[in-house]
Amino acid sequence: MSSLYNSLYGTSLTNLLPIGPSQPTATLMTSTTQAEERFEKRLTRIRGILPITKGRVVPSEDDLMIGDARRLHMAVMFLDICKFSRIESTEDAEQENVLMVLNLFMAEMLSVVKRHEGHFEKNTGDGLMAYFAEAALADCAKRALDAAITMHHYNDHVISPRLEKLGLPRVKFRVAIDTGSVIVANVGIKGGERDHRSLVAIGTTANIACKLMALLPDGGIVLGNSARHHLTPDWRAETTPHGTLPGYVSKGTSTPYPAWLVKYRAPYNPFGSLGALLALSALGGR
Repeated sequence: MSSLYNSLYGTSLTNLLPIGPSQPTATLMTSTTQAEERFEKRLTRIRGILPITKGRVVPSEDDLMIGDARRLHMAVMFLDICKFSRIESTEDAEQENVLMVLNLFMAEMLSVVKRHEGHFEKNTGDGLMAYFAEAALADCAKRALDAAITMHHYNDHVISPRLEKLGLPRVKFRVAIDTGSVIVANVGIKGGERDHRSLVAIGTTANIACKLMALLPDGGIVLGNSARHHLTPDWRAETTPHGTLPGYVSKGTSTPYPAWLVKYRAPYNPFGSLGALLALSALGGR
């Protein structure tokens, strides 16, 4: 226990907060003083990076010092498996089945994000958060939407049918996307040979994207009004109003923030690449 605290805080257990009334008052005063000193050091460091520098690319943990941050305009995506907690996982075999579903499903979802030039912020096991940045918001929104549509297509026609054949449950999931200004920060503490830190997204855009998922209890794709606004007219035509997000209003107004359901699903071609080749041949023969 002592070595763990030493690695996290660089101090001994006797200098931490007391765990009972027998702890000497002097130790409490010492630990409080040290906490105040750490607070002031962190405050000085954070003030030194303000105002936040605008970035062009999503940074990695290694690109940012602890406490540092970048401000970017991006699309933020949240994905969540519907009713995941209801899947039986009491017995060993059931837990192994859940693990297999997650490995087969989530690995493909992460791969789709990567192929659409997205960046992972976190993988929560039954969900993920991703950024699409490094371009104009219209391009970010379109890449995020393309990724979401591809995810549903692969799940509907590749992943879930195969899971079913293996005797495993099919997956239903929801995706929420919104666009705007987001601060990506590296939050944590130094821990000797290994720092304890992670990237976090700060801003209303990320909050909205997360909360939008509650509007889709049975799966699908939902967009915040900003994300839809940055799509081309043909793509906006593939959306339908899906209520408003409780607790949020459009910027500069008192109008509840609109949500939009994406109706479009990529068509299924059972012939795969052969069908594509035949279609191209037909076009070439005209």
